[in-house]
Amino acid sequence: MALYSYLFGLLLACVSYLVYQKYVNVYTSIIIKPQKRYDYIIVGAGTAGCVLASRLTEDPNTSVLLVEAGDHMGYFTKIPLTPTAAQQGPDDWSVRTKAQKYSSFGLWGQSQFIPRGKGLGGSGQINFLLHGFGLPGDYDRWAQLGFQGWTFKDLKPLASMHSKKNIFRRPTATIKDGARYSTLNAYLKPALGRKNLHVLLKTQAVSIRFINMTASSLYILQNHRELDNIFVNKEIIVAAGAIKSPQLLMLSGIGPPELLQSGVEYQTTSAVMLFSMGTASERLLRDLSNYKPQVFRDTFPFYNNTNKEGFMFLSTCVQPRSRGTITLADSTTSMPPVVDPNYLEQYYDVKCMIKGKAEELVSTKPFQDIGARIHWPRPERCLSLWRYSKEDQRGPVVRRRKFGKKQSQPKEQKPKPKPIPSPPDAYLECIIREVAVTGHHAGGTCAGGRVVDEELR
Repeated sequence: MALYSYLFGLLLACVSYLVYQKYVNVYTSIIIKPQKRYDYIIVGAGTAGCVLASRLTEDPNTSVLLVEAGDHMGYFTKIPLTPTAAQQGPDDWSVRTKAQKYSSFGLWGQSQFIPRGKGLGGSGQINFLLHGFGLPGDYDRWAQLGFQGWTFKDLKPLASMHSKKNIFRRPTATIKDGARYSTLNAYLKPALGRKNLHVLLKTQAVSIRFINMTASSLYILQNHRELDNIFVNKEIIVAAGAIKSPQLLMLSGIGPPELLQSGVEYQTTSAVMLFSMGTASERLLRDLSNYKPQVFRDTFPFYNNTNKEGFMFLSTCVQPRSRGTITLADSTTSMPPVVDPNYLEQYYDVKCMIKGKAEELVSTKPFQDIGARIHWPRPERCLSLWRYSKEDQRGPVVRRRKFGKKQSQPKEQKPKPKPIPSPPDAYLECIIREVAVTGHHAGGTCAGGRVVDEELR
């Protein structure tokens, strides 16, 4: 009886929460019918769009319209450990790349899934919450290329630098009070009661209209059926991410004719899971990564063993040299653009990821004290490049030796695994080209100097 009472109370609490979110917790800034004119129009309520909408409306005399193609995100996006629950669902644009020529051989169709948030908060609502900062030299090079005001010294006051200068540092996680805390929570939600801020949900930005080379209005499509043209007094700010922003610009005729035909340059990172131990959910990881079943099992051999614990090292080249393209599939926003990251076209990226393997780290005393050992993925396509026995992979069976007097209660000795030899670079390259998946952080499609100036115009 107590169990039924508990389940009934839990069900009642869930229903009450859903009713509150849908009918009570309604923000006045979220509208259905927009005005005909605003000072600023922002396309995309993602990480950047939420900040811009909040900061611009701090001036009560400035009117802002925030246009978002998605809706309120699902409730699971608030839970830090469930970002994948929203991926490849209604809150995700579910971008799929063109078949890759130099990578993704272990994935169906040699194609990668690139999750992109669709809804309030954007990708900040479905990512893995960790945040890091680049090296000072990376920012300083922007200034050397003509972007004045973008040096590390200029940008440092805008960021909270909590980590120590060391190889290891505590990751900066966007979590507050145990829940996801993105720019949606920090910036947009506190501003949603302002009278000078309007937010349109389920609204596609179709194209930007111009008068005398100046953006004059934004053509929008609401709920896939209602077209409208919203005029702007000052600026239209495109903050739709590295994939949707260039699509909107190209559909608006922005860029050289040859660029509109060939597409804009695209850059993103890729990551390879070189070491893995412990249990993993096959269905979840396969669905998110697009792995073929056998390739997944060769990479995660202990996925169905709930008695094993482990960890994973990800080797990522954060400044790849390979360049891809984003091109238009047709002349409307109803079709996603054609995304070709061209992963690993440059051999430099492969060498960079090989260099990032943490093999020496695993051999240190702290890791050895906990019995950690490396599992190298063993995809069938790569086996001919490096052979060793399964016994070598499992480690030797250490037998206790008896010297002289027989012990009534012998002490158990912990088996000491035999070190696995280091694989050759050719084998590592094969693994990388077989199982490396997207690093999620796309960029370069609206590059400074080529598309926008130092004021991001």
